[in-house]
Amino acid sequence: MKSLFICLLLLTTVAFAQEKIIENPPFSVRSSEILEIRKIVLDNKRTEIEFTAYQQPGRWFRVATGSYIRANGKKYLADTAIGLSLDKETFTGPSGQMNFTLSFPPIDLNTERIDFIESDCEACFKIWGIELKSKFVLLRDSIPASVKNAPKTGGSGMLPVNNLKLGKTSIKGILLGYVPEMKFKLEAFLNNPLTREQEEYEFPIADDGSFKAEVPLVYSTQLLLRVNDLINENVLVAPGGEMEVYVDLPLRDRQQSKLRVDSCPAAKWVYFGGTYAGINNEYFDKQAQLWKLYLNADALTDTDEIDLATYRKNILERWKQKKEELAQQSYSPQLKQLVTLELNHALIGKLIHAPSNMEWAYRKKHNIGAREPIPDYKRFVLDSGYFRFLKEMDLNNPVNLYTFGFENVINGCSYLTLNSEVNSVFFNRMPDIAESLIKMTRMTPRELTYANYLAAQKYERWSPKSIAAAKQQISTYIDSLLKIDIVTGGARRDAERIRSSITDANTTFRELYTAFDRFTFSHMALLQKLNYMILIENTDTALNTPKFSVEFVNNFQEKYKPYTDVLFREEMDKSYTGLVAEMLDTDKGLLFDLMYVQKMASSLEEMEPVSSVKMDRIRSLNNPVFLAFITERNKQLLAKIEANKRKTGYRVYNTPKVENDALLAEILKPFQGKVIFIDFWNTWCSPCRSAMQTFEPVKQQYKDKNIAFVYLADESSPITAWENMIAGIPGEHYRLNGPQMQYLSKKFGIKGIPSYLILNQKAEQVYFKTGFSGNEVISGILDKELEKE
Repeated sequence: MKSLFICLLLLTTVAFAQEKIIENPPFSVRSSEILEIRKIVLDNKRTEIEFTAYQQPGRWFRVATGSYIRANGKKYLADTAIGLSLDKETFTGPSGQMNFTLSFPPIDLNTERIDFIESDCEACFKIWGIELKSKFVLLRDSIPASVKNAPKTGGSGMLPVNNLKLGKTSIKGILLGYVPEMKFKLEAFLNNPLTREQEEYEFPIADDGSFKAEVPLVYSTQLLLRVNDLINENVLVAPGGEMEVYVDLPLRDRQQSKLRVDSCPAAKWVYFGGTYAGINNEYFDKQAQLWKLYLNADALTDTDEIDLATYRKNILERWKQKKEELAQQSYSPQLKQLVTLELNHALIGKLIHAPSNMEWAYRKKHNIGAREPIPDYKRFVLDSGYFRFLKEMDLNNPVNLYTFGFENVINGCSYLTLNSEVNSVFFNRMPDIAESLIKMTRMTPRELTYANYLAAQKYERWSPKSIAAAKQQISTYIDSLLKIDIVTGGARRDAERIRSSITDANTTFRELYTAFDRFTFSHMALLQKLNYMILIENTDTALNTPKFSVEFVNNFQEKYKPYTDVLFREEMDKSYTGLVAEMLDTDKGLLFDLMYVQKMASSLEEMEPVSSVKMDRIRSLNNPVFLAFITERNKQLLAKIEANKRKTGYRVYNTPKVENDALLAEILKPFQGKVIFIDFWNTWCSPCRSAMQTFEPVKQQYKDKNIAFVYLADESSPITAWENMIAGIPGEHYRLNGPQMQYLSKKFGIKGIPSYLILNQKAEQVYFKTGFSGNEVISGILDKELEKE
């Protein structure tokens, strides 16, 4: 009996001796900050890992059934879970913490380190290099001394003069501690002020964590560098320069850990070398402090309850306060200069977009959706005095190009208008165009007579007698229009407002003419349907001017179209840039050149080649970078157009000549019995083009299926651009007139493009949405309808 007791005691002692406990073990890297390991228990029967999940109270996480640990090259699947159910959502309580344990088969007790893998999906929890014998991570790479010893702050002087220069910046570096299973994405985003587009670049990461890539630039500027959710920061780069970046992933996880035994205080874990190393290091290291200096959205709180002047005053006061706080910091002069520019550009954005910001705040406070109507809400109107702050910004200075946000400033200034009742971009443009056309070209005597007639329509030259006659024309027209029963709703209210203006002694002729001009444009579909269009002309010249046939006018317009297109665009540009020129006391300089180049680049993006007239305008800017950039883009477009001419798989249909209520049936007639995908788009719509490009690979999967892909654009897409573009878009194409598109928009509630409509094989609507929902959603609906065959 005594011998048996001794044997049992020895067995128990051996069993306890085989148990190994590791408290708060260190690890190399992890995929998420949510999970921490509190304890690992090893013995010859099981391996248990006790976790703590850190989440905001009330949020959930989930652990998959396929979770496993990897030790010595082998997988050990979890067989038991305590504290949660696998594959089910687990919500954290008020403490924001949740403890649970996973049990696995036993592993060799001499194992040095393991990995925890919560299934093999990209978003699953993973912790690599969990140390079982050491209190420190043993497998570590080091940062090169040349990078570690690079300057840590910006220079003592000002940022160098930012001259435009075509070139590329090289970006290289290493993610230390990287594991190929991480499948991290390294991305760069560049706001290009020559194109108004945000360019996206994705760089491959080698198995050892190294990467190297190039980004084309035209000047020194910030680009947004993103590595999953680890880094999302602006970095300064230069054409012809080289930036090195080393990211110490193990050190980052070590200092952010809440439990591990080797946790440490905050320390530098990202190092920059190469061009602008000093300011990039300082900018990154000071992010927590810089964040407090930004003009955040809290300035918009309760803006629906204040007027525009108060909003402007509040924003300007916050801007001045932030600049004073910045001045008190011990940052390098270069960093202060860069942050000052960022503050200036943020201020411009918030003030230019004040009406939209205030409407957004009103919608948010009153829980009104972005596309829902707002009863009794009056959008704020801006006047020229509101924009006086622009003069302080020195926007023609190339130093502005350094910031990531300057492209948004250029874009905002390009479309800056007073948005008032007396300002219309459509007002009286043809007389100015005709005057310029006379100076630019050699016309026949009859053409010159017609051009002079057009130029004479400028209202400033009208005699009191002609103005009185024009008022009478408008009055008679409006009175007769109001007698028509179908003129209802907004059209009737606008017409009644114009009639009141005619008899109002305080209404100038310009205000009346502009209101009438806007009325005829806004309600063109209705007026065309009623065959109720009218031309208000200068009777002083009309009485003495010979009548011109429709054929003559059409020939004149066709002959001089290359010139009038450019002139009309420039007249439209003046409507937008005139206010900026007034505020800056000039219409020349870098800002204005960039606004023009942006518009040229936008035309190229919309498949409109640059004409010789426009190219001469680019040459007149006397900037070789602009000329080289537009010339190369134009060359690429012409090559693309030629390639498109050889493409097949697209068909063009004539615009149906039927009543609007029969329009859709006429469009669908060739595709009876098919599932029909309809894309409402236009050539000028960048999101439309982007969505098409994203969806095209998926669309190819339906090439031989019973599906028709129908694309509906309208006359706002220039005919040449539309013809050039559709050759690269396989499918069925219609170019509708304005009233037809307006009818369909009203029928389906289209409030923007791109919009998508899917009809089943019985031509019944099964899906509609404004905005692209993604390949998975669209293909899922198409597959479902095809299965019903």
